[in-house]
Amino acid sequence: MFYRRTLVFLTGILLVSFLVSCGGGSAEVRNGTLETTTITQNPTRGVGFNQTAKIKHMDKEFQLPDLLWSTFEYRMIAAGPRHAQVKAEFCVIDEAQGVPFTPGEKVEVIEEAKCMNIYHLRPDEAPIRHVMGFTKVRVISTGQEGWTFSKVVRVTE
Repeated sequence: MFYRRTLVFLTGILLVSFLVSCGGGSAEVRNGTLETTTITQNPTRGVGFNQTAKIKHMDKEFQLPDLLWSTFEYRMIAAGPRHAQVKAEFCVIDEAQGVPFTPGEKVEVIEEAKCMNIYHLRPDEAPIRHVMGFTKVRVISTGQEGWTFSKVVRVTE
């Protein structure tokens, strides 16, 4: 009987100390600025055995849209060279559902999506695949929250 009470008491103390140590941490707030960003797309990047090789003349400049999305969808999509395709997790966004932002706006970074690929649906054009993350921000001046390309957010703090 004494042994059981002691065991329950010690287990309770251990559980409480574990909950206090895990739940008491404060999240680091990161601030940044939304910027108009141009990236270089190249469909040959990472093809074949030499994953860093690419055919330079196929480089194409692409301006990321100055948009925020209230939501997006996680989806498994085939990726990789045709002879070795595997499914990878993508954040799927539809450009038609984005809300414009003003470049230069100060933001607070809220969250990073777990995907490292974006499947970008565009009106009247073929979708584009981006190899980058997706970040949720809060615009400080308006309080508006939304997701955007990680490369659009320049973290300042």
